[in-house]
Amino acid sequence: MIALVVLGWMYHRLGSIFLDGSRELKRLTALTMSPILVHFEEAMDGFQVIRAFDVQSSFVEDNRRRIKAHMKPTVLGLAASRWLGVRLGILGNALVLVTGLSVTLGYGYISAGYAGLSITWALQIGEILAWMVATTTKTETMMSSVERVTEFTKLPTEGFAEEQSAPSSWPDHGTIHFEDVVLAYRSDQEPVLKQVSFSVAAGE
Repeated sequence: MIALVVLGWMYHRLGSIFLDGSRELKRLTALTMSPILVHFEEAMDGFQVIRAFDVQSSFVEDNRRRIKAHMKPTVLGLAASRWLGVRLGILGNALVLVTGLSVTLGYGYISAGYAGLSITWALQIGEILAWMVATTTKTETMMSSVERVTEFTKLPTEGFAEEQSAPSSWPDHGTIHFEDVVLAYRSDQEPVLKQVSFSVAAGE
């Protein structure tokens, strides 16, 4: 029983060490995946303009850079999973080894049936503990997706102007005037239009 408690603590400690890094790697993987999808959508929507200005190579290089940034945490996450799998296997084999040595040293005091049952249970306990650690760590790392959704729900929403009814005679002339227009997609980004002024006369 004491050996089982010690072994359970070792499994728990190993899972905690793995979880500290795996959680962050999973978050980085999700964060670096979004720019790839956004870039792909932009390229598909504006491929006519991209070809017209002959900037395909620039978009390909940009896409390659985003994929490279995404692959770094992805590969590290797979390596961390293999790291955990190897050490869980070592602990499971150590449990079987200790059980086998105990049965061997107790030759003459333990019947063959009990010896076989002990080794069988040692194999099963090792597999069960490894499954528990792997499932627990995977569940917690996958919760990073829920965390991202929660963060998105806390983002400030864009304000909408109050709806105003236009006169029944609108538009009277069809003339458009832009005076010192500054436009940005978001408040934290650089404006895409800066102090733009122009006029479009009716009929143009």
